[in-house]
Amino acid sequence: MSVCIRTAEAADAADFAYVLCESWKAAYQDLLTPEQLTENTDLARRTAFFERLLPDAGCFLARDGGVPCGICSVGPERSGELSGWGEVISLYTLPAYWGRGLGRALMDRALSALAADGYRDVCLWAFEANARACRFYEKFEFEYQ
Repeated sequence: MSVCIRTAEAADAADFAYVLCESWKAAYQDLLTPEQLTENTDLARRTAFFERLLPDAGCFLARDGGVPCGICSVGPERSGELSGWGEVISLYTLPAYWGRGLGRALMDRALSALAADGYRDVCLWAFEANARACRFYEKFEFEYQ
């Protein structure tokens, strides 16, 4: 695996959406209703969203050779409940990359970006029933609340 992680550009919207949708289909198939999963993995809708969002200094795309394989995004905590905190907003890899170190590389990049922006405290959101993700986040000492 020769993965390169870089800041996502406007031209990466379709790749960003593809990774998110494919990851959701695998990770959330038993957590969401079929209707919710279909709605949230609509590739055209997700691509349009990322076309409006990118480029963004807090969005990162991983490529294995020329193949998009992972994404993450960070920024200020969005709920307004944790003033001054940073947030790992998203972190997804294609299922073929699960357990191969790409998630760790993306998390390292996310946390480094947040630290560079001055965030000492970081939060993230995950489905409690998503045991795989929860085990992964526990390795980075995230706690449940």
